[in-house]
Amino acid sequence: MRLPSSRLAGQGPAPQMFVLVLLAAAPFADVGPGTALWAAPSILIAAMLIAWAAESAQFFIAQGFALAILAWLQTLPEFAVEFVLAWKQQVPLLLANLTGALRLLTGLGWPMIYFVAAFFYRRTHRQPLRRIHLHDHHSVEVVGLFVPLVYAGFIWCK
Repeated sequence: MRLPSSRLAGQGPAPQMFVLVLLAAAPFADVGPGTALWAAPSILIAAMLIAWAAESAQFFIAQGFALAILAWLQTLPEFAVEFVLAWKQQVPLLLANLTGALRLLTGLGWPMIYFVAAFFYRRTHRQPLRRIHLHDHHSVEVVGLFVPLVYAGFIWCK
C-alpha cells in the first residue's frame, strides 16, 4: 500500500528546509527553569551520539570526510540560532553568539583537553605534562583559529 505524498515531497530538500527555518524563527512560549533539567542533558546526549556516529563512520568512509560531517552536524544548531538572529536583525546578539562560541572553545574546551591529558600523563609517567605534542597536519586547525582569537580580543578591548 502506498502512502499519499504531501505537497512538499518530491520537490527536493529546499521546501522542507524552508519550513524548518520558519518554525525555528517562530516565537516560543516562555518556559520555566525546570526545562533546563531535561533540555541540557538531551543536548549533551545528542552531541555524544553524533560524535560516536562520526567515530564509527571512520571505518566506512575517509576520516577527513567523517570529521567534516561531524563538524557540520555539531555546528548546524549554531547556524540556526545565527539565522534567526540575523532574520530578526539583532546584530549585537549575533556577534555575541559568534564570539561566545569561540570563547567557550578556547576558554573551556582547550584547557579541559590539557587538564585531562595532564591528569592521565601524570598518572602513568609520574611526572607533570609540560606540553601536548601535535602532529604536523594538526597545525592548520590551530593556526586557523588565530584570526578569530585576535578578533575576539579586539572586541573585548572595545
